[in-house]
Amino acid sequence: MYTQRMFDMWSSVTCKLEAHANNLGQSNVQSPGHNNSSGSIKAQIEIIPCKVCGDKSSGVHYGVITCEGCKGFFRRSQSSVVNYQCPRNKQCVVDRVNRNRCQYCRLQKCLQLGMSRDAVKFGRMSKKQREKVEEEVKFHKAQLRAQSDAAPDSSVFDTQTPSSSDQLHHNYNG
Repeated sequence: MYTQRMFDMWSSVTCKLEAHANNLGQSNVQSPGHNNSSGSIKAQIEIIPCKVCGDKSSGVHYGVITCEGCKGFFRRSQSSVVNYQCPRNKQCVVDRVNRNRCQYCRLQKCLQLGMSRDAVKFGRMSKKQREKVEEEVKFHKAQLRAQSDAAPDSSVFDTQTPSSSDQLHHNYNG
């Protein structure tokens, strides 16, 4: 009884949020049991990695598909007068691991990719933009499938091969 009431309450809240998000053109809220395979563009965009650092993206921010970290970094870089300096030759690698090492190069990469305070969009994507995103989503889904197909099969590991803990136990006792 209690779980049914909680489920009904959750469904009611998510339906209201879904309706509100749809009004904003940014549906990303899923109700329990909702299949996301043909979900919203925003949900599909999240399969594309962040264009700045390659981390898991969370949507289109300031006109570019980015993660939450790069979105926040760009927002902070625009909200105050900053004068970042590169300690190297202005050719730093900006990836998930190194993105916090050089603010200058990270900001330059954001700007080169087209991030802009003016690029905050409300409403729908144009057909051309949507087609481009859908093609990129297909590409990344194919990459993920290829990676999972190339992963070693767990049945390959033979039970006769001693594990490292078995080997340690044998060496310790033997």
